[in-house]
Amino acid sequence: MSKQSHKATDPKVFAVVVTYNRPSLLAECLRALQRQTHSLAAIVVVDNASTEDTVAVLRQEGYRMVEQEASEGITFVVMEAVEGSSLLYYLRLPVNLGGAGGFYYGMRLALMLGAEWLWLMDDDAEPAADALEQLWIAVAKHHAAAYGSLTRSARTGEIEPYHQCRLNLHSPLKQFLVPLMGEDLEHLSAVEVDQKSFVGLFVPRTTIDIVGLPKKEMFLHWDDTEYCLRIRQGGKIYLVPQSVIWHKDAVVKSGRVPYRIGFLRLMRYARRDPYERYWLRYYTIRNMIWIAWRVAESRWETLWRIAGQFVRSVVGILLFDDHRWRRLRLLWAMYRDGIRSDFSDLWKPRRILYGEHPPDAAAVASSVEQFLNVVLRKKMEAV
Repeated sequence: MSKQSHKATDPKVFAVVVTYNRPSLLAECLRALQRQTHSLAAIVVVDNASTEDTVAVLRQEGYRMVEQEASEGITFVVMEAVEGSSLLYYLRLPVNLGGAGGFYYGMRLALMLGAEWLWLMDDDAEPAADALEQLWIAVAKHHAAAYGSLTRSARTGEIEPYHQCRLNLHSPLKQFLVPLMGEDLEHLSAVEVDQKSFVGLFVPRTTIDIVGLPKKEMFLHWDDTEYCLRIRQGGKIYLVPQSVIWHKDAVVKSGRVPYRIGFLRLMRYARRDPYERYWLRYYTIRNMIWIAWRVAESRWETLWRIAGQFVRSVVGILLFDDHRWRRLRLLWAMYRDGIRSDFSDLWKPRRILYGEHPPDAAAVASSVEQFLNVVLRKKMEAV
């Protein structure tokens, strides 16, 4: 297909890419975005405080710096592609705020810069050349609150089932994510789904004005599902099978909360979290429990399953894991905070497990908001 340049009358589509310490994958993602047969108005890259020099990588990819602002560990850079038509806006956060925080601030920045549609993806995504064009074809045919590209594994070519699925609201802790089974997706122009991951979600500003931005306090895991639940309250989400995104760092997600096993199989269950990565489990479990407790049709069944999973997790820690006391403290916090909707301490798992004292999350959020407001004011004054 020939490349369609962005026209002044076209809706302004911004791709929002969140990255963290994966410069080679980010470079491949940006090349794919520049190759789109339907051009983007701009690309927003949110850097979650990578230790790698992401700006240097962008320069190597042919972007030149136009302007730069920096304050309190936050950096904003406007860059132009030497080859290609998209502007690139780079925002470096002062600390790693997770995928949820990255998408929150990336979407916020894009909207401040005038975006009318947002195309969300991680740095390990590589959209096919006509992926955006196929989304626009679907938008013209099907009215919906949001759309999504089909996520396929770059390694196997297979559809990644838990990146686009339906939701089981009756018993979410048994199996929340229900993959699209037995459907010949390749021959459909669009199919209605309940959940589309942040690897290809395509959402208009009109929808964002109603449902808001992702919940940044979730940090990571299940933030895209929670966001889609809000979207589904007011409209449909259509998956567009002809719009393909190749997912490089494919990880098979389980629709069940981890440790969903019977006692008799416990001794044969080998997958355990290393202590240095166990802090991430907090967000997975807390966020899943929080969502399930809010949306489940049967509260009693949900409570029963929560109790069962908690007991199984305790037994697993006592039998197989190191640092048992700290793991148990964090396990209790996961389940308690999920039921109580407690998102007050973003760094709780690192404090409990490792005794760390990262910067106050509320203070970080305030500084980023103030920084973005200053950037916007300067850009408006320059117009």
